[in-house]
Amino acid sequence: MNKPFPTDEHTPGLSRRQLLAGAGAAGLWAGLPGAAWANEAANYPDRPVSIVVPYPAGGTTDILGRMIAEGIYRELGQQAVVINRPGAGAMIGANQVAKAPGDGYTLLLAAPGTWINSVIFKQAQFEFTDFQPVVLVGRSPLVVSVNPKLPVKTIQEFIAYGRANPGKLTYGNGGPGTSTTLTLEYFLKTTGIQAVGIAYGGSGQALTDLVAGNIDFFFDGISTSLPHFQSGRLRGLAITHGERLSTAPDIPTLKEAGYPQLVVDTLYGVLAPAKVPAPIVAKLHAVVNKVMNTEAAGKRLLELGVITAQTTTAGFKEEIDADLARWRSVVKPT
Repeated sequence: MNKPFPTDEHTPGLSRRQLLAGAGAAGLWAGLPGAAWANEAANYPDRPVSIVVPYPAGGTTDILGRMIAEGIYRELGQQAVVINRPGAGAMIGANQVAKAPGDGYTLLLAAPGTWINSVIFKQAQFEFTDFQPVVLVGRSPLVVSVNPKLPVKTIQEFIAYGRANPGKLTYGNGGPGTSTTLTLEYFLKTTGIQAVGIAYGGSGQALTDLVAGNIDFFFDGISTSLPHFQSGRLRGLAITHGERLSTAPDIPTLKEAGYPQLVVDTLYGVLAPAKVPAPIVAKLHAVVNKVMNTEAAGKRLLELGVITAQTTTAGFKEEIDADLARWRSVVKPT
């Protein structure tokens, strides 16, 4: 059970001007009388908010959820509790939020597995339309990592080696429906490499086997891979972001290698049940944007390998729609 956040530092909430700015950014308040808007949002939240994280404690999604929970407490004076509901490729936690009342008191800290699994797995008990995007928290690029025993030093050499040796390379599969696995499969399809996938229960196990030389390559977050690059235990060949990262400036992008279609970031954001009133969505959008775009939050995100993002609610939905369109072209419903 999470303890309440300390009460020695308390900000009573955002000003009406800040809230209206958040609503405008979300594109949600047009047509609502100002008094009605203020009325609906003014008393929210008046009881604890639950933030469901559909992954185990300790991972990036969990840490982001706790940062947001602390921010809600600090800005709005109401406790927010992180609830971990891992399992079934994030579908257990997502289903809980999809079926929750549309009052803004149950939120989901989502990664791509949420919307991807809603369309590729027939056993999913929810549709993505059961949610509404609230705010994009950040983007996390992946890095192509290889064991240094492999006779390649650049991404171009790796692609050439893979094409010349069909079926010889092995890679780690971190789980069905995850952005890591789908990005890796997309990479193989795009480059024409035939490789053998080894299934793992999570990315941590796959990374350990990559370091040990039991598999040849893997896609993982930069924050977990970077220490291995620095020690020489792994070699980073390319990242999936649109530009090089300040934390790893020597690693080129796949775009630089001639594959602009492989600019793929893992998106992290807050989703709410579809029927949450627009004023509450706008208030949450403004609050989360504020707390996640401070200097302290930016430093913590950088440590996690997450790039800060600030966009409208409509912009977040557009990014999810583009993500879904990409993965529909890669996988078929099962």
